[in-house]
Amino acid sequence: MLYREVPKTGDKLSALGYGCMRFPKRMQSIDEKRAERQILHAMERGVNYYDTAYPYHGGKSEPFLGRVLSENGCRDRVKLATKLPHWMTASKEEMERMLDEQLAKLRTDRIDYYLIHALNGDPRSSGGRGGRYGGLDDQALDLAGQANDEGREARIVGPSGGLRMTGFPATIPPGTRVI
Repeated sequence: MLYREVPKTGDKLSALGYGCMRFPKRMQSIDEKRAERQILHAMERGVNYYDTAYPYHGGKSEPFLGRVLSENGCRDRVKLATKLPHWMTASKEEMERMLDEQLAKLRTDRIDYYLIHALNGDPRSSGGRGGRYGGLDDQALDLAGQANDEGREARIVGPSGGLRMTGFPATIPPGTRVI
């Protein structure tokens, strides 16, 4: 497997990642045994980057991936990425609740790459709340640093898709690494 080093982190991620949006087909029932075999087979072949998100597969992707990694004792062998879909929240408090829920669903104490889904500064994607990057965008960026201060680990923060702004990053809390 070919690995690439992520700048500023030293992480060596497999050039091929495993996207967990579909297990195995979008919005159809998950053949859990097959999907688990696929995840473990990819890991045996050197894939060490697994990507999921709160809304993937109707909310079933995170708990499924968390179960597979936990029950097979392989969480420490992978870099786990998930996303904060901040448009599904109305406040920073709801974002905090969502982060806690994601950590629980994934059965982990840390998220290696916590990506802010559709961070784009478009007020429509953040409930029209304004602010330099759309209001909730700013709050989502602040959340990661605060979570780290409180012992919930969101190791590396970055945008995911739809990035149409200049000047990123916004004000990032000290101690939070941004890619």
